[in-house]
Amino acid sequence: MEGAITARRRRMVSAKTSAVRAGLCISKLRCIFRGFDLKSLFLLFVVVPIFIFGMYLHGQKITYFLRPLWESPPKPFNVIPHYYHENVSMQNLCKLHGWGIRDTPRRVFDAVLFSNEVDMLAIRWNELRPYVSEFVLLESNSTFTGKKKPLFFARNREKFHFAESRLTYGTVGGRFLKGENPFVEESYQRVALDQLIKIAGIGKMIC
Repeated sequence: MEGAITARRRRMVSAKTSAVRAGLCISKLRCIFRGFDLKSLFLLFVVVPIFIFGMYLHGQKITYFLRPLWESPPKPFNVIPHYYHENVSMQNLCKLHGWGIRDTPRRVFDAVLFSNEVDMLAIRWNELRPYVSEFVLLESNSTFTGKKKPLFFARNREKFHFAESRLTYGTVGGRFLKGENPFVEESYQRVALDQLIKIAGIGKMIC
């Protein structure tokens, strides 16, 4: 009998102890949130996470939108006066500018990161043909956004036979990574284009 009463007392004491602890926890929470109202809690747990998630998704667009606020205008150009007349010799024209005549013509490279603009490329190269020493073209089987595409230049290469003797052509495989920033793929292809320009012989230029 006495053992049962003792067990009951212990259970009652344990229940009271648990109730006191729960009360203390609630009172602590009340103390913590006493300085917060409903608007502050809504701002902290709803608005702030949405803002952070939006910055993660559209951070680049937002920075471009605010670009006029943080970017300073470029320095003005140093305008060099140009003297030219068709009846004046090249040697005298160079002297007017403080230059000398080169022993060999300067080599000019035209490098293109090609997608699918066949007609525009034909116009460009026909216009530049008298002035360009080497045409450099790189294309990929992937767009910047990671979509697969055919090699349009390879299909239409016969249209550019006039530039074949001065053409350095290369291809680079796409990585097809879904969800990646298109600028990363563009940078990857531009690095490959830089290597192709070196293969074309730009490092052998004498300036």
